[in-house]
Parts: sequence; C-alpha cells; structure tokens
Amino acid sequence: MRFLIPALAILLGACAVERGARLDPDPWRRPPATATQVKKDLLRALEQRDGRGVTRGMMQLSRMGATLSPATQARLAPLLDRSALPHDWRPAGPLAEAFAHNFSFNERNVEGSGLVAEIPADHRLIEGVAIDPVTGRLFAGSVVDRTLLVRDGGTWRPVPVSAPLGGIFGLAVDSKGRRLWAASAVAEVVPGPETAFSGLVAFDLDGLREARRVPTPGFQPGDVAVAEDGTVYASDPRSGAILRCRPGCAATEILVPPGILRSPQGLVAWPGGRRLYVADYELGLMAIDLGSLRIRPLVARKPVMLDGIDGLVRLGGKLVAIQNGTRPTRIVSIYLNRQGRIVEEVRVLEQGVAGEPTLGTMQGGDLFYVADAQWESYAPGGHLRAGSAQRPTPIRRVGADDIVLTASNPRGGRPYVR
Repeated sequence: MRFLIPALAILLGACAVERGARLDPDPWRRPPATATQVKKDLLRALEQRDGRGVTRGMMQLSRMGATLSPATQARLAPLLDRSALPHDWRPAGPLAEAFAHNFSFNERNVEGSGLVAEIPADHRLIEGVAIDPVTGRLFAGSVVDRTLLVRDGGTWRPVPVSAPLGGIFGLAVDSKGRRLWAASAVAEVVPGPETAFSGLVAFDLDGLREARRVPTPGFQPGDVAVAEDGTVYASDPRSGAILRCRPGCAATEILVPPGILRSPQGLVAWPGGRRLYVADYELGLMAIDLGSLRIRPLVARKPVMLDGIDGLVRLGGKLVAIQNGTRPTRIVSIYLNRQGRIVEEVRVLEQGVAGEPTLGTMQGGDLFYVADAQWESYAPGGHLRAGSAQRPTPIRRVGADDIVLTASNPRGGRPYVR
C-alpha cells in the first residue's frame, strides 16, 4: 500500500513528541542517504548546472545498486566532472560510458523464484498473501473486491465475513492464537468506500470464518505484523501512524502518531518484544524501541538502497524485503549486526522480474510473495483503466537463503566505476 502523506502532516511532529514517540538520529553515525534523497539532490544539481553535484550523485546511486534511465543519463552526461570523483573511482575511458555500464550492470534481471500458484484474473488487485503453517493453506487479499481468499484444492474462494470489509491489504498469521489478521482499509481504488470497514479483522484459521474486528477510526491500516505474545501492529502509510492492538484489545492504541514517519509500510516484530522494524517508503528502515519509543534509522556499512520497501518479513536474524519503489524492483535479504542496529550486508534474491511485487510471507526458509499486483491497471473506484486488461496474479516463491548476488559486490562481472 504505497501512499505518501501530505506535506502538512509532517508539521504534526511536535504533537508526536509530546506523546512519547520520537525520531532520533543515530548518536554515533550519520544515517546513509536513501536513493530517494540522492535522486532529489541530483535533480537539484541538474537544475543548478552543478557538475560536481551531478557526478557525486551518480556515483552514489551507482554504488547503491540503483539505476537511471538512458534518457536521464543523457541529460546528465554534459555536466559530468571527473575531478569530483575520488582517485580510485576514476575510470580510464569516458565517464559517461563508465556510468552507463554501471547502471546497466545494476539493472540486469535476476530471477531466483518459481511459480507457486496463480489467482484468476477475476479476483482483482491482490496485495497481500499469507500461509497457515499448520494446514499449508494459502490466503490472499483482494483490494478491489474487498475479499479475503483462501485456496482449497487448487480453487480460490472467499472466506465468509459478518459484514462488508474494506480493501484487504496486509496479512499476518498468529500461529499460537490460530488467527489470521488482515488490514481492511479504504483507498482510492476501493469501490463503495461508504460501506467499507477500516480496521483490523481476525479470522479463525481452523474454522475459516471471521472471529473479530478492531476498528481504527481515523486511520487506514496498510500492513500488519504479529508479535510472539499476540500483539498486532499495523502501519498507516497515509497518516504515517503505527498502531498497536494488544491481545484482546477492543480498540487500537497509537504507538507512533502521525507526522514522524512519512509512509510506513511493512513491519516486523522482533523476537523478545523489545523492537519493531518498520519500512518507511521514503526514509528507509526504522527500528522502534518499544520501551522508550525511540525511532532510529538503520545505518549501513556500505552504500545500499533501503528505501522503496513495501513488504518486510523476518527469517532468523535477518530481514527480507520486497522493494517496489526502487529501480530496479528487487527482493533482498538484509543482514543485521547482533544489536540489530547496523546493516552489515544486503544480498539480492531476485531483481527486475516483470510485474510489481508487493507483500509476502515466510514459510520455512522461503518467501512467498505477490509478484504482480497490477496497481497500474486500476483507476479510482476500482475501474479498469482504458487499455488495461486484467491478468492472473502470480504467487511466487524464492529461497531467502539462495544468494543470487551481493548488492555491494555483484557476481558475474564488476562495474568500471567502483
């Protein structure tokens, strides 16, 4: 669910500080620039005809594993300034050719997954997916049809509900409580918003029926995560809020008020109950200390892209992220240090494969994910855009330990500008 909040909401940060949660800079390291920020700086340098700024921006993006279109590179090429690069970054040949090689190298397709299932085209705009670890049943949520789907014997059917839902976005399984939690919300593409429920919905995994609802007045949850004790966390990408529903709650509480984060997406409740990781689409990865409510950006030892993350899950001591806000789109494993504050390495599992990946779930050592949500096909109200056609939605699986390439030192060759 990729919505950025209006700029006005950023001004509400003072209210957020009064309520306890606060975004703190790392006390001993500067957080790395995100690809989003570097591209903004690059555009500013282009407008100002700042050759050194253009050159440094292109170098940063190249090292992160990002790309620029050939048309953009052609606009930037006349401003390139070799003197802006460190000596060990200066190629022997033309600088524009070296960067073109780098960006082409970064953008190559890497397919590491296999097809698990296809959801028929008449189920529209599938965003999230989940697996019951006991039965192996596969679940998926439709945003436009406002339904939770379950696959039984190869056939997809809706799970019964007590009243209309909203668009179904993130899904998360509470294995101990035998519940599947879904984020139900109103978005521009959701038809009939006046009848749509906004909040968290729990489904009984054994009876395959709705168990309870927790409304979120004023908020539209986009993704969910369940902690070991059954606490449910939800992100609202439009307001920037993070909500919490403790076991048995009748209503959610605001963990992070609007105005601190820009567009929170996937969440991971870390074992032990002390930390919540949040992927902010614009700001990158954030760690929330659930005791002090301090929010700190993760820092990386090497330049990497940590923004543009939609789906976020955990496998052991690492995070697995689905990046659809980067060029190229990709799925990566993010290795953390023992304290969980530093990104030691990012390894690419899949990259640039056709379609728009959104959310996923871990089962064993594999990531099951929605490989082509088709957001681009739908207009407000859920109408199909002119010239678009509904396609089946593929659910794919990639081994989260199947290292295809290391983002900071790719296999199969090396760029000229390093």
